Parts: sequence; structure tokens; C-alpha cells
Amino acid sequence: TGGFPDFRAVEYPPNGSFQDLVNPLDRRYAAVMGYHPLPAEPDDPNPRTDEVAVAAGECANTAMADVYDAIRGYTDLNDRLRFGLGNAIDAFPESDAGIAATTEWATCMAELGYQFPSRLDAISTYADRPTISAEEITTRLDDLGCDLAVGYTQRQHDWEQAQIDRWRADNRETIQRALDQKQLVDQHLAGLEAAEQEPQD
Repeated sequence: TGGFPDFRAVEYPPNGSFQDLVNPLDRRYAAVMGYHPLPAEPDDPNPRTDEVAVAAGECANTAMADVYDAIRGYTDLNDRLRFGLGNAIDAFPESDAGIAATTEWATCMAELGYQFPSRLDAISTYADRPTISAEEITTRLDDLGCDLAVGYTQRQHDWEQAQIDRWRADNRETIQRALDQKQLVDQHLAGLEAAEQEPQD
């Protein structure tokens, strides 16, 4: 933090990552947010000046280059695994189970006066709008009712879990290599942190 001794790192909120996803069957959330996600804006405690922004950007780029070069083997392997897992579970809408669940959901929604061929159509209709309307809330709650009535989310979960189990079995050796690489990365980063905390002459 040369020149900025009081600079503090920006901490992202828990919902800034995939580690804190909202339960799709949470009626309280649906009744407030509709199809909109929670905002995930970081709280930046630092002064908002051009000088601070430029310095923070330069430091971030330097740190990223130093750390990324050291852990590239792990990140490359991890990226391949995540991409493969994503492909394994993304096909639910096109699967036999997904088509059946979607058909039943759409029939339920049609009985309530909606003409959405799939849940994705309902989501895309409202999710990007700048405000949350009463119409969106009503639609989302009706969607949730049909979801529960036909077991859409549960069937999707069961199908995806089966794909994950199959993917994990097929990639057992690669997953273990990634875990071994992560252990090396953790040791490397711990060493860097310890070196930073050593008193300077």
C-alpha cells in the first residue's frame, strides 16, 4: 500500500459468489424480489478519488500477475473441471426429465392464465427489468406454486445430482490431482503471507 497506508481491501458480500445462492423454493424471497437476484455490490470503505482508483488498479494487476503465475497449474485444471461439470448439469431442459417437468409446469401456469412455454421464459420476462412490479411478484408466486405442484425444482435437483455423481466417478483421478494442486497453492500463498508479515530492515 505504498503511499496509501490506510487503504483497506474491498470485501465482497456473501451473495457476490455462487456460495450463497437463494433457495428457489423460498416463498419469502419470491414475494419480495420476484425474479430479481439480490444485489451483490461490494462495500468500498476507501475514499473515491482518481488517485486511489489508479493506485488500487495498479496494485491489483501486479498482485494478480504474481499470484496467478504461481498457481496457474491449479487454476487451469480447476477451470477445466468446472467447465466439464457445468456441461454435465446444463442439459436438464433438453433431457427427457426436463421436457416432462417443463410441460407439466407450463400446463399448470396455463391454467392460471399464463402462456410461458418454460420457466426460462418467465424468468427472462422480468429479471432484467429495472424495477420489481406487482405483476412480477404475482407471476413469481404463481410460478412457485406450479413448481411445487409438479415438483419441477426437485426433479431438476435429482437429475442434476445423478449427473454430478456420474461426472465425479468419471473424473476421479483429475479431481484428486486438482485437490493435490490446491494443497500446493495453499502452502505457496501461506508462504507469501508469512513473508509479507516479516519485519523489514
